[in-house]
Order: sequence, then structure tokens, then C-alpha cells
Amino acid sequence: MTVYRFLICLLSFLILPAKSEVLTIGTTLSVDSLQYLIEEWQSTSSGSKVKTVNRTAFSLEKRLMQPNDIDIIFSSSPILLENLKNKGILARNTIKNSQNNALVPESLQNHSVVVAFSGFGILYNKSLLKSRGLDIPTDWHNLLDPRYGGSLVISSPSRSETTHLMLEMLLQQQGWQQGWATMLEMASNFSTISSRSFGVAEKVKVGLDSAGLTIDSYANIVLKNKNLGFNYFPNSIASATFVAINEKSHNKKLANEFINFLLSKEGQCFIFNSNSGKFPIDNLSKNNSLFLPQQRLLQQPKLNHLLLMQRQAIVKKLFDLAITFRLKQLQDSWHELYKKEKLQGHGLLDIRKLLTQMPINEDDINQDFLIKVQEDKNFFFKKESEWINFFQNKNDEAIKNLENFE
Repeated sequence: MTVYRFLICLLSFLILPAKSEVLTIGTTLSVDSLQYLIEEWQSTSSGSKVKTVNRTAFSLEKRLMQPNDIDIIFSSSPILLENLKNKGILARNTIKNSQNNALVPESLQNHSVVVAFSGFGILYNKSLLKSRGLDIPTDWHNLLDPRYGGSLVISSPSRSETTHLMLEMLLQQQGWQQGWATMLEMASNFSTISSRSFGVAEKVKVGLDSAGLTIDSYANIVLKNKNLGFNYFPNSIASATFVAINEKSHNKKLANEFINFLLSKEGQCFIFNSNSGKFPIDNLSKNNSLFLPQQRLLQQPKLNHLLLMQRQAIVKKLFDLAITFRLKQLQDSWHELYKKEKLQGHGLLDIRKLLTQMPINEDDINQDFLIKVQEDKNFFFKKESEWINFFQNKNDEAIKNLENFE
């Protein structure tokens, strides 16, 4: 009887179907934007299953530093990839693709590939713009119009690497002082600071805001709604979507198969036609309506990656101290300024300077300063306190000066 039972168990084991492999993708992108690609790959990969782990860049980095089952990192954050590479978490890249060279920062070229890219711009709600007497926005300057008051939305750079890249793009293109001046005046029109990037598109879609600053991949998901539109910033950079493999992955072969699929002609075609809302890295045909937007993004000068990495903590902290944590105060001050400028019939430049002045210049963020910020928490806390007082004092001075105008 014992032998009989053994044979039955052995036979049952032999006829059981082989357990399919599971590829685990850790991503900072919305799962909805990846689902179509995942389903298409599954249909061509002998039934391999895919599990997604959606996190913010900070949370995903933290998880990857602990025991985990993540095989692939799928993200638009070069900072996340750089941090993971420096901590030895990324496997060396065995896939070479010449079209990636221009989009991958030099420091990441041996550890990641780019499979798609996006651009930054303005998602808008046509009916809400019309109700406020506003034209369709096409650039940063349009969003300074006070008629947007309480109807413009952005996410926080400290919570969203997408917004951090967009802010850094503004600072590098307009310059440190002018870039912050643009953002501070624009903030007077913000209704709120969204915690996640894809929350911006949702708020514009449901009619809570007239316009939002976002990336095309989130905007494109909601553009089936004919009441919505999207315009790229004239000098938007191409924001790459990176894929890398976890050094500790037990499924490296399967991970490489997935990446090769994304880079194949078939995969690139599905990226373009999917719900990802991104451009493929392969050139579109010249008769495609999106060929010119694709090429314009690719032709823009790239961000200074080293500068982005070096001052990331400072830029994020300044945004929160200048805007996120004092949004109501900032709005009240700008609205008071607009009223007085209307009465005077001209701009009050000295007061505008007070409301847009920053507590630190770009030249101050030198190597010595950066080392102190990284190595001495007390130094950074002290600077944070100084910056809070700086913004408060400048605001108080601006309000006092405004009271002198009748």
C-alpha cells in the first residue's frame, strides 16, 4: 500500500503543470499606465505572471534597501536610479541600444536603459477656462494671470519626482532667481498642492481646477475627455522612462526578456499605442501627427544631471518652505499686491522683488555647502530655520509697504 501511495503521489507531481514564473516590477508610475504593456508581454511570454509594486520614489528606494522580491525598477526618476546605483542595488546593464545614449545620463548608462520618454506641459479644462474668460494656456507666463486664482494645481516636488524634474527644468532654463520668481507668483493661483503627480490630471478632469502642471503621460490618460486639452511647454525637455534590474533578482533572465520586448519594434509600437501616454524612443513615421512633438522634445538641451543631483534636497526644501507650508499667506499677499497695482495703474516692482526673493543664491550652493548639508543635519536644520524666517520677514515687509498705498 505504501509503494502504491508513493507512485500515485509521484504521478500526480509529474502531471502537474509547471509553475509559471512571476516577474515583480517596482514602479513609481501609475499601474494603469503600465497595465496594457504588461498584458501584451504576458501574451507572448509563455504565461509568465507579473506583479506590480507601486510606490513613491522615496518609498520604493527604502523597500529596495530591505529584503524584497522586486526584479525590475520602472521609473521616470533619474535620481531614484542614481541613488540605487550608488548603493549597489542595480545590476550592470547587458542590453545595449544606441538610441538610449542621448537620453540616459552618462553615470547611468551601465545600469539602465530608456524605453520611452515624456514631456512636461499644461493640462487644461476648456469649459472652466471659458467660464473665467481665459485663453488656452501655452507657457509658464500664461499661468501667472490672476484669473487662474484658486484654479491651478501642481504636485509637490518633495513627494513627486516628476514635479521635481519639471521645477528643475524651469530653474535651469530661466535661471535660479527668475525661475523661482515665476513659480512663486504662479503659486498665488494654486488651489492646492497635490501629493502625487497623477492627482493633478484627476483634479482637472473632474472640474476641480482649470489647469494643472503635469507630464504628458498622465495627461494623455484623461484626454479621451473632449473637454480637456494639453499643451507642451515650448522648451520642455524629454523626460526619460528608465528600466533597470535589481542586482539581487532571481529572475534576471525573465527581466531581460521583458526589457528586450519593450525595446523591440513590437514593444515600441505597443508603448506608443498603449495607455502609457508616452513616446517611444524609436522615431515615429514623418506622417504621424505626433512626429514633430516627439522630435521637438528630443532636440531640447538635456538637463544638467549633476546639478539636478547635487541640489535636489535644497530645491525640494525651498519649494515646501516658500510655497507648500505658506500657501495661504503667499496667496493673500499676491492678491493684495494685484489690487494695489490695479489701483496704481502700474507694477510695484520693489514689492514684487520682496515676494520673489530667495534666501540663497545659486552660487551659494557650492561644494562646501553641499558637503555640510549632506553630512551635518544640524547645519541643514539651522538653514531651514533661517529660510523660514527669511520668507516671513520679506512677506511682512511687503505687506507693510503695500499698506502705504491708498
